[in-house]
Amino acid sequence: MKQPEIAVIVLNWNGKEDTLECLDSLSRVNYPRCRLIVVDNASSDGSVEAIRQAFPEVVILRNSRNLGYAGGNNVGIRYALKIGCEYLCILNNDTIVTRVSE
Repeated sequence: MKQPEIAVIVLNWNGKEDTLECLDSLSRVNYPRCRLIVVDNASSDGSVEAIRQAFPEVVILRNSRNLGYAGGNNVGIRYALKIGCEYLCILNNDTIVTRVSE
């Protein structure tokens, strides 16, 4: 049975360092069908360039203006559903994902 495609959506607005740390932690997730999507709300701190350089596999959706929390996340949700993701996870950009021992 094929594992479902999931999308992790991270909203960024001038939070370069937090977003890079969040993506670094997400890059260690070993689920094979996980799409990482960053929605950038018109940052001016070099976030987009830094994310592209450090994580070229991450999809970056760049808004021309700050759409706020709901508006920005909705951009990511629409994209994830359009590409066929079955499950969505919205994370704040200051989230650090750790491995949980069973």
